[in-house]
Amino acid sequence: MQLSLRNLFRSGRRRATRGSARSGNATRLHVEALEGRDVPAVMNLTCYTFALPGATLHVTAENVTTGVFVGTFSDATSGISMNVIGHLKPIGPNLDKMDFQGAGSKGPETEQVVFNGDLHESLFPLMFGNLTESYSLPIARWTVSRQVETYGRPCFLPFAASPSALTDALFAGGTSQGVSINPQPLPPHDLPSL
Repeated sequence: MQLSLRNLFRSGRRRATRGSARSGNATRLHVEALEGRDVPAVMNLTCYTFALPGATLHVTAENVTTGVFVGTFSDATSGISMNVIGHLKPIGPNLDKMDFQGAGSKGPETEQVVFNGDLHESLFPLMFGNLTESYSLPIARWTVSRQVETYGRPCFLPFAASPSALTDALFAGGTSQGVSINPQPLPPHDLPSL
């Protein structure tokens, strides 16, 4: 016991000496330069597809340093496909603020889409937030706004529609058939009566 106490007090006096001898090595371990390299700030969503209620978002390109992405939003209900531009901003570990917007038309009908929400980064990233679709015809305008939550599907796994579908496909007894999940379409557009 006395030997332990002596070593405790002795080690307190020697730490300054030992620490200063090791400080050069410790400093070398902590110094790292990025040498002007671009470091990804957000997940790369290029080639991911998100199945939304009655629509699909397909990200076609992204700058992972700035978080800006472009893609195509296809509304199955109206038949309108439009180019969208969006932005990802890191807000925590594996969590990004996500927004995108775009507009398109088909015949006399025009549609504008706006999404504001979050993205949880993973192999199947979870997108959740508020999706607003505004439609207009020469005689009427209406807006559909709803909370959405959907998993992204990477294009390098074309047979997997979701993490559970991937698991089902992997453990389906070795069959090579694809897995298909149909999103539920929106009800037909109800035009206001005049």
